[in-house]
Amino acid sequence: MGQLMGRRERKKIESKKSIMHAAVRNFTENGVTETSIADIMKEAGLGVGTFYNYFESKEALLFCLLQEIAETVCGQAVKSMDDGEPAEVILREAVRNTTEALSANPYVLPLFLGTGRKLPKVRVQIDEKPIRSPGFKSVFADIIKYGQENGEFDKTLDPDLVTEMFHSIFQAASFSSLPYTFGDNVARKVGFILKGIEPR
Repeated sequence: MGQLMGRRERKKIESKKSIMHAAVRNFTENGVTETSIADIMKEAGLGVGTFYNYFESKEALLFCLLQEIAETVCGQAVKSMDDGEPAEVILREAVRNTTEALSANPYVLPLFLGTGRKLPKVRVQIDEKPIRSPGFKSVFADIIKYGQENGEFDKTLDPDLVTEMFHSIFQAASFSSLPYTFGDNVARKVGFILKGIEPR
């Protein structure tokens, strides 16, 4: 019985991953608006009704894709903190990794910019872990605190306030009309903030 349940769980995870991979290909080639749930499921080789066993909507699927990106960025930052790397290096790396992920997956950018709003419902868990808000903000706050503890950043600053500034950088860069790429725009703004949070 346990073996049967194990197969069922694996099948559910595989089906969900197939749907997400199919969505990425379709969103990249055709855009979110032009991609229908039927398009995604045809690419995944599954029936349209199966989609709703896993996601309530395309937005919920996008949220899961954003969640995966966030977990990758967070995992790299946590490893760097565990290895004792300087906070500024970790912060720049986290920003660069986030920028590269958003540039490679532009269809999740609107959701990333609005992660403070009401989040879509997701019917199943990602690899049996609870769904939560994408962890970009929390990892930036953790890096700021880590830097404060190590004396690299001003200890009087509110880490959550500084984190909001980092999030706003991505928003400003995405709407900027300046002659810089998205990545270069973000990197330049990060440099300004890092100067501002040095110990007084």
